[in-house]
Amino acid sequence: MNNERRIKLFRSGLILLFSIFIISSHRTFAAFEDLAKGARSTGFAGAFVAVPGSAENILLNPAAISFLNGLTVHLFYTKPFGLAEINHGNVSVIFPWSTTSFGFGVQSFGNDKYSENTFYAALSVSIFRNIFVGSTIRSANLNISGYGHTGTFVVDFGVWAKLAPSVYWGTSIKNIANAKIGKSQEELPQAMTTGFMLSPIKQFSLTIDMNKDTRFPADIRSGAEYRLLKRLALRAGIGSAPQRFAAGFGVGFNKFRIDYCFTNHSELGFTHLFSLTFYNGRLTPLW
Repeated sequence: MNNERRIKLFRSGLILLFSIFIISSHRTFAAFEDLAKGARSTGFAGAFVAVPGSAENILLNPAAISFLNGLTVHLFYTKPFGLAEINHGNVSVIFPWSTTSFGFGVQSFGNDKYSENTFYAALSVSIFRNIFVGSTIRSANLNISGYGHTGTFVVDFGVWAKLAPSVYWGTSIKNIANAKIGKSQEELPQAMTTGFMLSPIKQFSLTIDMNKDTRFPADIRSGAEYRLLKRLALRAGIGSAPQRFAAGFGVGFNKFRIDYCFTNHSELGFTHLFSLTFYNGRLTPLW
């Protein structure tokens, strides 16, 4: 291996480790951090736990996937902070059936030196009119070149409810069973999110969430979406820990929607995110 190749590999490794270190807020290293799940939810700065009608909920609040009334396929991709050495994305498929919905998918993060791959399945059921509960089981697999592979199972839980014609509430708990990974039994991140969505008029939605990771201060998030035209939606959001803002848009045509978002990390700069969603159901105002 020539020196130039060695230098490139060393640089890639340093960038990857530095990024993971920053993402974990300077306090501790842990695999499977809370990364973006899609361009629409990130456009709200992650204030999405109460938003129904999105395939991204399979990883944010599984209870909310029951709002979808048709086969839904979601594809998402980004390069965090514009780093060419890191790829992050997911593919999700959701099937509704009566008052029950289920889905599955895969999420990946990293590169050929360090990679996190997660396979997941979710179920959402109605327990009362306008009240749903759901759970996602994730098979989390970590591979570090030269060090081997390890994995574990993670369970998430969520509740979603329509409190009034224009008021929605959601709560999710990530890693409810306190899963650990590796020979050292490192604890994976645990977090609880609760929040509301208000939609005083059909064209406008406002969200606010509080997310509390057990390791970090509470993150207060807020986002808004305005449907300017029948098939065009504009979004923006802010978050407190770390301080960040996000903005983006969605464009729908026929059974497809394309979403774009950019977000700014207080230390690492901008990230551009892209999603493509296929929805074979009755269109809703939230689409």
